[in-house]
Amino acid sequence: MATKSVEITFDKLNSLFKALEELDSDKKDYQITMKEFNLIKDKQDIIRNLIGNRKSDDWGQFKQSFIDFQSQYNITWTSSQGQGGPLNLNYIYLPYELGLSVAQDIINSKEIVEKKEYDLHEILKKNYLQIMYKYIDKNYSYIDLSDFKEGFKSYSKGNFSFKFKKGKGAYFKKTINEFVYLNKKESQDEIALGNLIVNEIKDILNLEKLDHIQNERKGGKFQNYDFIGFKYSKTPFKDELEIYSFELKASNKIVSISEAISQATGYKSTSNYVYIVIPMFDKKLFHDEDRFETFKSLCLKNGLGIFTIDIDTQKNTILDVYEVLSPIKNEIANYDLYKDILETNNLEYCRMCNRYILMEDERKGCGWRIKTQSETRCAKIMFEEKLMQ
Repeated sequence: MATKSVEITFDKLNSLFKALEELDSDKKDYQITMKEFNLIKDKQDIIRNLIGNRKSDDWGQFKQSFIDFQSQYNITWTSSQGQGGPLNLNYIYLPYELGLSVAQDIINSKEIVEKKEYDLHEILKKNYLQIMYKYIDKNYSYIDLSDFKEGFKSYSKGNFSFKFKKGKGAYFKKTINEFVYLNKKESQDEIALGNLIVNEIKDILNLEKLDHIQNERKGGKFQNYDFIGFKYSKTPFKDELEIYSFELKASNKIVSISEAISQATGYKSTSNYVYIVIPMFDKKLFHDEDRFETFKSLCLKNGLGIFTIDIDTQKNTILDVYEVLSPIKNEIANYDLYKDILETNNLEYCRMCNRYILMEDERKGCGWRIKTQSETRCAKIMFEEKLMQ
């Protein structure tokens, strides 16, 4: 809209409207008449403010200078026909740059919280354009926020940005962005994220072992899983080895979560407990609260657990790793993964003592040991030695 390159600031706009308040003195009707001009034409400081540091005591000359100068600040007026015709306000166009500036100011404000609705007009009236809004009163139809809103919603910081309510209104919410974990080369990096959280998850679940399979797999037997772990459930009579498998995504985009649920559901036949691991994925952190509840219900229906990772999105550092939803225990139908875990970890389930034995160092973990004169030995080894004699 501007006919000349000038810097449009909140201070300048407030200054213009302070002068307009004095000029539009009779009815505050957004119309400037020759009568109103004649009442203040001797106050040349006001005239200069309205037409650009120039003098004018002639109504016809003033009108054209006024229209030209105001248009530089995106304030448009029209002149009625006839030498004595009044000036009428059309629109005030607030620019993109001011919208960007306001977004930068308020995105970290404690007064602007996520998911609550706010009126942009009220924020501008209170903090930025007090005099302009005093002049306009509640006739917001004179204010065109189209470019301003584009600048406002273009800004994001960390995991937050702004989104406007559908339509032409000025209501907006502070929203949580979709998140993608990036490495130092600015590439999505699921493996790097996995390396940062594997020990946290192992400790939280008190697992005997948790392997980050993505670091090792190259089309091998564990090619689908991201983490595989296990722990022993012990009773006075026997051990049970419980298998945990995990599907990790580096993004909380809708498509990534859908993929994770689909893939993790496929692990249920080989694992007792199955989790999806998604960054920024709980009711508070996720960018779509309604969709979060839908995904959570889907995981619950399929017996899947959820781990999430709270990330400082500005520094790209992990703040916390925690369980959002506990999984339901599965009965293993396919024992291929179970057998692979035993083989990979050099374990054996001893049917004599019903314990899991590490097949070295005199079968560590044996539950049936016999005391001899010099030591305590695994009963199975002693029986095997007797049979071999």
